[in-house]
Amino acid sequence: MALKVVQCDAPGLGHLYLPGGTGASPAILLLHGSEGSEGWIGHRCAALFAAHGFVALPMAYAVGGNPWIAGDIWNISLDETERVMAALRAHPRCNGRLGVYGWSRGAEHALLAAALTSEPGSLTSPDAVAVHAPPDRVQGPWRNLFYRHREEGEPMTPPPAWGFRSDRLVSGLVAWTWRGRPIEEGAAIEIDRFSGPLFLSVGTDDEIWPSSMAGRLVEHLRAAGLDPEFKIYEGQRHMPDPDTWNLHLEQLLDFFERSIATPRDMNFSPNDGGSRHS
Repeated sequence: MALKVVQCDAPGLGHLYLPGGTGASPAILLLHGSEGSEGWIGHRCAALFAAHGFVALPMAYAVGGNPWIAGDIWNISLDETERVMAALRAHPRCNGRLGVYGWSRGAEHALLAAALTSEPGSLTSPDAVAVHAPPDRVQGPWRNLFYRHREEGEPMTPPPAWGFRSDRLVSGLVAWTWRGRPIEEGAAIEIDRFSGPLFLSVGTDDEIWPSSMAGRLVEHLRAAGLDPEFKIYEGQRHMPDPDTWNLHLEQLLDFFERSIATPRDMNFSPNDGGSRHS
């Protein structure tokens, strides 16, 4: 029997993906990259996590954007991410256990959020963090400078559809803020402050930014006495091929099942909508 996935709009959170039934489950917050909040990656992964028994929320944090053009990543308040983590953990369908998964700029976002909320006694820090293609230092703002022309002319020979907004190149911006203050580009990501389970992965042929950044991050963590899981995908680019994505998703599910779930969480009676491995 297939496991039912239920979608709903959760006030103060956004578009939530739930496993079938009424019981409480561990939750995963998904943080998108520069493809923006309307990108397919976050919603596909959220549906997959829900089908395997997790409450899943793709957080829409980019500024602006639509299904065709991604928004911007600039002046993003990580205080808002902290609020969302607390609200997701308190959701009636969450059992109080929270994981975070981010890729590309979302990986940076996830690492920063985990590090900054990892103060002694924090009630918002996640229980586990997974990232794909992470940087080891804070990156600059992402301004989406492309826009779509109104198309005219013959249907089979339209003019170029895309333009470039050079007027949106604004200096002095940062990608992230915390407690109202900017986090400067180039600052170290102090993820060693986070003591929970960590999963990192990267493709060796990443064309967006050097895969060595992930390696340096892992070296820093190990020097601090931590033991992150590190998966290296040989010959893969920033966006892995389908076979490697399948492997990556299997590894993610395994990581979150071990780190924030219990066997009871991952088993479902017929009244809950289906079986675990359907």
